[in-house]
Amino acid sequence: MEEPFFMTRKQVAEIIPCSLNSFDQQIRYGKEFTEIVSEKHLGGKILFPRKQVEEYLRSI
Repeated sequence: MEEPFFMTRKQVAEIIPCSLNSFDQQIRYGKEFTEIVSEKHLGGKILFPRKQVEEYLRSI
């Protein structure tokens, strides 16, 4: 099965790993994260492109 193109905040927090609150407060708005990962708002959800999240993880 192919991986979905987007990830939710919860999925990103799980693979970092950190709590959802830590992700929102410390990582999501951090310069390193925002320079690599773009945030999308679709259907009332905040989503992040999987490839960009993977690139961010390789950079840390």
